[in-house]
Amino acid sequence: MTLDLQKTPVIRSLNLDERRSLHLVGTGSDEPQPKPEHSLVVVAEIDERVVVTITAERVWMVSNFWADHSLRGTGTAERTAREIASMNSEGLTEMLCTTSRHVELLAHRMGFTPVKGTVFRH
Repeated sequence: MTLDLQKTPVIRSLNLDERRSLHLVGTGSDEPQPKPEHSLVVVAEIDERVVVTITAERVWMVSNFWADHSLRGTGTAERTAREIASMNSEGLTEMLCTTSRHVELLAHRMGFTPVKGTVFRH
């Protein structure tokens, strides 16, 4: 189906029920689906067909993870990581950004999976 580019898209935010429905149907994106209850979603529609989606999800973002080299292999970093994870009382999606292969290994042990793409910060 081709779009009628003469029509101006309607841009609007989705309510929680609509966010849940969009989550169930999917958007054709290869990105992981966000938790609807922690998200804001804005769509562009032409003839009630969604043609653009942008989601902003509240997440638990770990971006600084450092341990002294002498502590590697002692379990201290993992215990510290599990402690901060236990503080995520809202159950937000947990995200971790790292450039350390040691932290990557720990992240895998804790159930994190790599996300395809590039991380941008603003």
